Amino acid sequence: RLDLLAAELPALEFIAAWIQRHRDRLSAHLAERANEELRALRAEILRVFEFDPAVQSALTPPLETLLANVELTADWQRRARDLQLRQQRDAALAEDLAQALGALQDRLELGGVSDALGRFLQDESRRVRQLGMLRSSLQDMQRESSQARLRELTLRQTLRDLEQQAALRPDEGAVARWARLHQSTVETQLQANTQLTEALEQAQVFLALAVREVDALEQLINESLLWWPSHGPVGSGWLTGWRLMPGLLVDAQGWLGLRSALAAATLQRPPVILLTALAMAGLWLLGRRAPERLADLAGRTRHRFTDRMSLTLQALGWTLVQVAPVPVGLLALGTSLVWLPDAGSPVEVVSGALLLLAGWWLCVRLFDRLGTEHGVGCAHLGWSSVVVSRIRGELAWCLPVFLVTLVAVAVSFAHDDPLVGDLLGRSLLVVLILAPAVCLWRLSDPRVGLVSGDRAAGHRRWLRLTAVALTLTVGLLAGAGYLLTILTLLGRFAVSLLVVALGWFVFRLALRALLLGETRLLIRRMREQRAKAAGPGQGPSVGEGAVLDLPETAMSVEHVNQQTRRLLRVSVIGSLVLALLWAWADVLPALVWLDGVTLWTRTVVVGDAELVSRVSLQAVLLAVLLGVLLTLAARNLPGLVEILLARSTHMDAAGRYTVTTLLRYALAVIAVISVFSLLGLRWSELQWLVAALTLGLGFGLQEVVANFVSGIIMLFERPVRVGDTITIGEYSGTVARIRTRATT
Repeated sequence: RLDLLAAELPALEFIAAWIQRHRDRLSAHLAERANEELRALRAEILRVFEFDPAVQSALTPPLETLLANVELTADWQRRARDLQLRQQRDAALAEDLAQALGALQDRLELGGVSDALGRFLQDESRRVRQLGMLRSSLQDMQRESSQARLRELTLRQTLRDLEQQAALRPDEGAVARWARLHQSTVETQLQANTQLTEALEQAQVFLALAVREVDALEQLINESLLWWPSHGPVGSGWLTGWRLMPGLLVDAQGWLGLRSALAAATLQRPPVILLTALAMAGLWLLGRRAPERLADLAGRTRHRFTDRMSLTLQALGWTLVQVAPVPVGLLALGTSLVWLPDAGSPVEVVSGALLLLAGWWLCVRLFDRLGTEHGVGCAHLGWSSVVVSRIRGELAWCLPVFLVTLVAVAVSFAHDDPLVGDLLGRSLLVVLILAPAVCLWRLSDPRVGLVSGDRAAGHRRWLRLTAVALTLTVGLLAGAGYLLTILTLLGRFAVSLLVVALGWFVFRLALRALLLGETRLLIRRMREQRAKAAGPGQGPSVGEGAVLDLPETAMSVEHVNQQTRRLLRVSVIGSLVLALLWAWADVLPALVWLDGVTLWTRTVVVGDAELVSRVSLQAVLLAVLLGVLLTLAARNLPGLVEILLARSTHMDAAGRYTVTTLLRYALAVIAVISVFSLLGLRWSELQWLVAALTLGLGFGLQEVVANFVSGIIMLFERPVRVGDTITIGEYSGTVARIRTRATT
């Protein structure tokens, strides 16, 4: 049977090719006939128009409108023919993508750590990025199809109106002939529009199929790309390849692609270069005034009567202007490279490095300027000058080394010969992570005193352990060939670090705003007290011309309301979580691969059937993460709910305490059920354990269980509330907490 099917396959392919040829021939014949009909209609319109010039003023619609409709009909016919050709291309593309998806799935199922599979994934990833425009094409086609359907309704209504007018008009004269031509034109438009609508709907089917295959291929690539090496491991061949490195670096032809891309992004776009240069020059000239303005603003913040949050915002703006010229230039160059139409993978690496370089330059230089004597950090936010000076000293050598190495890594991977990226780029990646690791090690030196306090030794140990672990991890991954994984993760870690730093800085700014509010409130109260103490006959002690002799108020963060600080902290942490999810959105699909790593399996009997339950590494990690998050929520969320209830409702303290306590228990129950479900434990398997535990409690822990139930009843019925005073004999006390097992 297989031999018979194999023999029939060439015949079927011949028949399909024959049908396709005849279909193309028939389509060409129909297109030529439609063109002839349109040419005849146009000639008839011009002949009727020229037949009786006396009725030209009475012709409706005018000649130009009718001829424009004919041309529009021709455009619709051409568009329909183009869509028919596109159907064939999209169908072939969808079939090709389906084959590529199947081939990739087969390769992944075979397993094994191979750099050949990694390179295949990279090639398919670049192909998928190039096909990303299919999604926008599908959206445009859907909009065009909607417009065609609406246009068809309008044309049908116009045709009905013309038919009604023709029944009332005498069938003689040039005007009547002109009306019939108008009706014929609308009928031709309606026919062409109907063909266009059908072609659009059919083309959407094949284009949607291609987009679906692109999405499936992209999802599979995103799930697998980071888990396979992009280059071969370090070996004897890698070491001997260094002998070719000098010749590759001095070869001008090897840098031709990078030079062409840089020329296209700069020299071939004079307006962009001119605007960027003007922006950088303007920022530089404006930044020359920044030191003077920062000194003036810092002086005004030293006095409690003139200190305002607006001064801090102004100082921050001047600091941004001072450090902005270089990041603006790098951002413009990196964006220009991204917008190149035929940018390859090397150019993408360089553009990404330039954008990352712009972000790092901005953040590090901004921290350097914030840490000066009159900067926002020291003069406005109260940063320690000793700590800031030490960090700035380390950044003075770490930043140039890091940025130069980052550029060198990008340039090495942009070389036309991949051997340069494999040899030089791999080595520079280790140097790239070694510079911040050494900086972190030096900052954790006990002699520096950067981390002080009771937990200083533990902090130093964690900092140094992080530096060593980071360097070893990058070195091992680079040696194994996971260069693409390193570049992707380093970029995400860099963005995450910048996001956390920004969140911490915003938190400090918000605390300063709250502190200034508390200070102004204290000053207002002191003025009111002074006014009352002065009396009506003591002269002006407040207001215009009054002399205020107020004591110094050493306000600190502890003076800010604790509930307000907690709300602010929760808001900042929530924003940071959302920002970090955005930063890691491109990498998160790779975690789906962990679902394929099975840690253990169990056989579960459901009725008469036996089901195999598997627990993957992803499920265990999610269980741990969910347990930690729900534990933190059980500790902190009830306090936040109590604050919200106190501010938005009239519930008393005892009621709020009941709600928060029950919420804490509910979160604990949800945590236990969720974690056990992820670990593959069913309730039917736990109910016997619960029954045995209940039996044991009934015999051995009767009083404990009774106290637990009594605590729940007290929380609901509230015979005793928090704050009540209880007297038993000669002992009395105030209820502070009502727990399920005891009340204190």
